Amino acid sequence: MKIKRAICICSLLIVSSFILIACRNVNENIISNDKKNIIAATEGNINDNQDIKSFILKFLKAIHSEDLELFKEIIDKDGIYSITYFIDGRDRNVVLHLNKDEIRDDLVLANSEKMGIGLSSMYYSDLVNEIESIPIQSSKLLSDISFNVDWHDTDESVIEKRIEDIIKTCQKINLTNNEYIPQVFVLKDNIYAFAYSSGILEPEPEFTGYWTIFEKIDSEYYLRAVIDLQ
Repeated sequence: MKIKRAICICSLLIVSSFILIACRNVNENIISNDKKNIIAATEGNINDNQDIKSFILKFLKAIHSEDLELFKEIIDKDGIYSITYFIDGRDRNVVLHLNKDEIRDDLVLANSEKMGIGLSSMYYSDLVNEIESIPIQSSKLLSDISFNVDWHDTDESVIEKRIEDIIKTCQKINLTNNEYIPQVFVLKDNIYAFAYSSGILEPEPEFTGYWTIFEKIDSEYYLRAVIDLQ
């Protein structure tokens, strides 16, 4: 009986050792995989941030050197929108859509009927040299924010009807970090906002500044709209 008991105890010890070793290996694999996932996610964010800043840099260089060909490189077949919004109502708000071949050499967004934004006046020119210091804001709150418009729609009247909602969305985005600094906001559905804007809510909402809306498609970024809040 003592021999059988000893054999049973030895067997249990051996089995327990195998289980402990197996569990340790599993835990080590899980930790290792978690580390790999964290490293991959971090590297992915760094790469994305650099791609975003490269897009912003190209945009800034194009508008301040009035380089039409460089500017066309960040516009696809759906063209861009120019939106001028006067917060005090002193003038008529303007929504203008242009295809890339309709843009003037001086990068003033205009057609025979409407005058939109003169792009060279957006942002300050030295910002080209400060591109690495521009913060990229991302959060769960921002990832749920959408303009709820189809920027691919070339019908000006559709966007014009939604202009108040678009401006309120800009205000909502701004309030997540309401500093008057150039910054990028990562939004829902691969939409991004590059803004140099801030404001107040009381006694009435009053936000001014420049906004550049762009979209990531596959691995490329394309301009969708420029907005001037005056």
